[in-house]
Amino acid sequence: MVTELGNDLKLEMDVPFVQVQRLVFTWKVCCHAVMKLEGYVKREAWGDGRHVRDHGVKLLYMISGKEQILYQGRLFHMEVREQGDTSFITAEAISASWQLDQKKESRSFQDVSKTYGQVVREFVKDGGGAVICGQETGEAIKAPVIQNEETKWSFANRLGSRLGAAVIPDIITGRPNLWFGMREGKEIPGPGQEYHIQMQAVGKTPGTRIFVKSREAYKIGDYMVCFGHKAVVAEMEGRYDHGEMIYSYVLEYGAFYQGDFIEKGHPAGQGFWGTVREVREETIKIALDIDGGKETGDYFYPWYPETGNSLYATPEVGARALLCFFQEGQRNGAVIHCMNKDQDRDRIYTNRAVNFENGDFIDLTKGIVRISRGAEHHVTLTDGTVTTRTSGDLRIEAKKEIRLKGTQITIHAPEELNICQG
Repeated sequence: MVTELGNDLKLEMDVPFVQVQRLVFTWKVCCHAVMKLEGYVKREAWGDGRHVRDHGVKLLYMISGKEQILYQGRLFHMEVREQGDTSFITAEAISASWQLDQKKESRSFQDVSKTYGQVVREFVKDGGGAVICGQETGEAIKAPVIQNEETKWSFANRLGSRLGAAVIPDIITGRPNLWFGMREGKEIPGPGQEYHIQMQAVGKTPGTRIFVKSREAYKIGDYMVCFGHKAVVAEMEGRYDHGEMIYSYVLEYGAFYQGDFIEKGHPAGQGFWGTVREVREETIKIALDIDGGKETGDYFYPWYPETGNSLYATPEVGARALLCFFQEGQRNGAVIHCMNKDQDRDRIYTNRAVNFENGDFIDLTKGIVRISRGAEHHVTLTDGTVTTRTSGDLRIEAKKEIRLKGTQITIHAPEELNICQG
């Protein structure tokens, strides 16, 4: 149904408005675009209104004799208040980017030759949307990135924050499309009579915001040259009141798009289980459980077992392994733990030993170190004891002194014990 608003504006939605009293829509970076409106409908043409929930909403305007879409979204909330023979409707609509913000998912992207833009384009496409990438998103990811219990929308924003790149929802097509990076817009006239400027420090770098009101409709990414600088539209608000639509804009230049690198909800110490696919020296390629055990790239993580790697032990292909990240945001990752490929075998990599053909061996069982020469000579070290045994002569020599300290010291001798001082 079409409701004429005047001023070359009209509203298309399945609500038979008699009068729209107020309409406001906001569109800004890194947020879903929202429209709020209120007005009257005749009750006999309305019913209970249940049939219109989740239906489309479209705001159009005429420019240069052509009809253009100003806003398009989906109705997601509505309240009805009865007044005489009419119903007073308060409704809210949201951009289709909202569809990317409904389901939390986990997956990894381990092909480090891909750029941030390519990664975002891949998972947004899986959600039924498309992505236009800005120039600043062409940087390679360099290390795997992991979506961990995040919606596609929040993951895109987190990756954008690493680059200082804006994520902008599309409000024209009605589909869950995005700009990843600032939209390339057109130049618009400089500010008229009604504007003011705000200068503000963001981190260590100053930034500038210009606030402008206009009767002309512009888009995020459009820009004006003001005081010799290119200021880009980062926010817009359209407000229909008393039969007229007025637009408010926030234009920015400077440091307002510096990303926040403190990635909340993704602290250091996060771990992900997977299966070892390949071992190369002391590095490991792992297929993570969050990907259904499938490889998503040829990235090799370093092997840093908690026991150290003095005996150069690496996991077997097919073994279960734990990938851990030592910095927030799944950065600086390494495989730190593994389990036997065959769970029935009584072997734990923390218990390691080397046996030699002549009978010598080195035992590095957890909590103990034992070095043996044949079966007749050995030294054992534990947390609280040092034990040595030999079938031959045992001599301990020191140039200055030998000191023994403990709650109990026992020395056994088969014949006699000589302690001399001289």
